Amino acid sequence: MEEVRRRRFNVIDRAVQKARQEIMAQEDANIFAAVDVACSADNEVQDIADAGLLKRDLIEIKSQIDRWDLVTTKFFMNINEYNDILNWAHSGNNAGEIDPITQREVMKTGLFAQIFGIDIIVTKIVPPGTIYGLADPEFVGTLAVVSEIECYPCDEIKQLKLGWVVCEQIGIGILNARGVAAGRKSVA
Repeated sequence: MEEVRRRRFNVIDRAVQKARQEIMAQEDANIFAAVDVACSADNEVQDIADAGLLKRDLIEIKSQIDRWDLVTTKFFMNINEYNDILNWAHSGNNAGEIDPITQREVMKTGLFAQIFGIDIIVTKIVPPGTIYGLADPEFVGTLAVVSEIECYPCDEIKQLKLGWVVCEQIGIGILNARGVAAGRKSVA
């Protein structure tokens, strides 16, 4: 009966799907660990105003990459810093940080996905108080997949248990640390 129930709910597909999600989350953590090490190799980590992220903070991160004749194409940040950007449109110290064209785009779509033509990517993997700027992937590094995610059965027949081994072989390399810059708040 147990075997029939397991097959009915397709346990194998669910286990492989969950394992893939866990492996991809670990990949992301490893990539950002490499980015964090590389960001201070050739570039200076910028100090971000503790009161909140300003447009000039992003420009300072961008300029660290641009001085090497590379083009900054992505900002990675935590949701806290993204919320600082969303507050730019309101009155206060940061009023006027958003130009009218961007304000119109935010009003139409509800999204603030780019600034200076640079994609803004929000992820919980980036620690609060940190922003990474990266150049195009072909000028920064690589995530080489040696073998895709594979699933092998690993049953324990004597204990009547079904099991699987899920694995993947990858390599992460930041080949050009000049294409990676960061900014950090001293208080997150």
